Order: sequence, then C-alpha cells, then structure tokens
Amino acid sequence: MSTAIDNFTKNLHDNLEAVEERVKSLRESIQSATKKNQIEIESQLNEAKAKLDAKEQEFDEYRAKLKAQFEEKETELKRCDDSGSD
Repeated sequence: MSTAIDNFTKNLHDNLEAVEERVKSLRESIQSATKKNQIEIESQLNEAKAKLDAKEQEFDEYRAKLKAQFEEKETELKRCDDSGSD
C-alpha cells in the first residue's frame, strides 16, 4: 500500500509541476502580449500625432495664404479709394 501512496504522491507532484510550468508560460505570454499591445498603441498614437502635426502645418500655411490674399485685396481697395477721391 505504501508503494501505491508513493506513486500517487509522485504523480500528483509531477502534475502540479506541469501545471506550474503552464501557469508560468501563460503569465509570460500575457505579459508579452500586453507589452506588444502597448507598443502598438504607442505607435498608433505617435502616427496620429504626426498626422495632426502635418494637418496643423497645412492649416497654418493655408491661413497665412488667406491672410496674404486678404491684405493684398485690402491694399487694392485702399488704392482704389485713394485714386477715386482725386
């Protein structure tokens, strides 16, 4: 009967070790996946920031162009008013 208990204890110990190894492996997989997801999210965030910066630059250039056109028209109108009052 002692042999049966020894075998049972050994099998139980082996099974527990196998479960422990699976848990360690799963934990490492989860941590790896979490880091990968974090890296992907940061990459997407950086990409979005770059696109936003590009759009802001484009908007600023468009605003400067409109301002220049407005000032040009304003100058033309002043010239017309000045020459019309002569």
